[in-house]
Amino acid sequence: MGPKNLISEDFVPSPLTLDRVMEGRPAPTQDNHFLKLPVEIRSLIIRYIDTDKTSLAALALVNWDCRQLARSCQFRDVVIDYSPRSSCVLGILIGEAAERLRSGNGLTRRPSLGACIRSIRTNSNQYWKEIRNMRPGDDDGNVDDNDRDDTASTNQWKQSVGNMTTRINHVYNPSFSLVISTLPHLEALCWENGSTIDCHLFNCLAVSAIKHLKLHGSIESEYVTVPLDGDPWQLESLDIDITWDFGFHYGRNIADSSCLWSSLFSACCSSLRYLKLSHRHFLNSQDKRMSFTANFPNLRFLQIETGTMVSQLTLQSLLRSKRLSTLVVDFDDSITRECLDQMGYHESIQYLVWNSCTIRQMVSLQLTGFAIRYSQSTALLDRILPVLASFPNLRSSLIALSSLTNLEQLHINSYRINNDSTVEDDLDERIRFMRNSLGENLSENSLPNDLHSRWETLHSRRMIRYAEKYAAAFKDLEWIHLGQLSFTFQNNAETKKVAVPVNLERIDDFPVLDSMFGVL
Repeated sequence: MGPKNLISEDFVPSPLTLDRVMEGRPAPTQDNHFLKLPVEIRSLIIRYIDTDKTSLAALALVNWDCRQLARSCQFRDVVIDYSPRSSCVLGILIGEAAERLRSGNGLTRRPSLGACIRSIRTNSNQYWKEIRNMRPGDDDGNVDDNDRDDTASTNQWKQSVGNMTTRINHVYNPSFSLVISTLPHLEALCWENGSTIDCHLFNCLAVSAIKHLKLHGSIESEYVTVPLDGDPWQLESLDIDITWDFGFHYGRNIADSSCLWSSLFSACCSSLRYLKLSHRHFLNSQDKRMSFTANFPNLRFLQIETGTMVSQLTLQSLLRSKRLSTLVVDFDDSITRECLDQMGYHESIQYLVWNSCTIRQMVSLQLTGFAIRYSQSTALLDRILPVLASFPNLRSSLIALSSLTNLEQLHINSYRINNDSTVEDDLDERIRFMRNSLGENLSENSLPNDLHSRWETLHSRRMIRYAEKYAAAFKDLEWIHLGQLSFTFQNNAETKKVAVPVNLERIDDFPVLDSMFGVL
């Protein structure tokens, strides 16, 4: 659906080739037969060892060229989580950034670690883990909350947390921002540690090589902007979720973030292909609607999250793209509804995600995909389905399934909490269930917190029983995913198919859905 999202959590880039991580340095030593191989063959060989730490460590000991090649595998995707390991990596990158800024050609004296990085993800789990570990309590870490505030140890803990937070906000994050601007091959950044986003960060992002950005955080000023001088920002994918800092917004009735959005999209609108936009307001606030105008000639995917208030001019600017094929907006918003009514027919939209209680017939008749967000009542579906029948290009999944004699994969997204799903049609090899297709067992869910492991065991056993029932119905079934667990099948002595878990722990549905079907 639309362009591929390269800023998803499960995206791992391939290693860079040696010529790129060497940044134009002389050709590899001639006595190394491996490095003299054509780059295409060398890349194929590297794929077999790019996740094998032992092999990469052995490769790094050969010479500087092989060491850089090994680092291109190990550090293609870096996680910055405030842990000692990531702090060590960041320290090396800070040193390299300073060296690049001092040199006249922007290079380091030796092949750099930063040249190997293609993707960076931030994670604040280590920060919260340290806070929990420092929290005063008994041997088990338990303290009555009513008595906690009166202890000297609690005051010391609060001071330590404040010092650590200050160090992260005023030393760690600014240094990290500077590093981002100097990494020559950084393509994807996932910044969602909840920190404050300021002009310094945007300055560093705008001059970086980043093409795919996921940015979640807060702002504490109406005048945070993106610099507009210099070349346009060649950003292709943007997932941005900006909220007001509570301390800044507290006591204010009105705030306007339009300066940020106007400068941001003026800098990157010409190249943007994927946009997921969210700027939620505080409850009962009278904040102004997001307002900007820009030209988005290449925009293909647009998602404006529920609660994000945009002006009519802004929405018209976003919908003007002749290549826009996927639209996810809040149809319950009055301005959005009015704008779409005025726009009428849109020649390029093919996929529409609907979240409203009403549907009009003034929609593009070339739709080939239609989805309804969240669970809805039967009465709503009874009103919508007759309208959809008039869309000649909208394919009916059930009719299409009945004609596919060689069907190998099926994804069923059913959000029915109180009813179990049953399937009676013939399928072939792979079935994928998502979002509680199977009803909850309330007696299992009501177990105390200290029996969660027991609940997981009961859940796994129940999913095994369901998987084996589907295997009995579909003779050629090879794989199934349900209840956030995946299973394959083996035949026992009685030629009965036995479900074998692929993953021991439950995993989120959406990464599996994306990797299996390519759905965002």
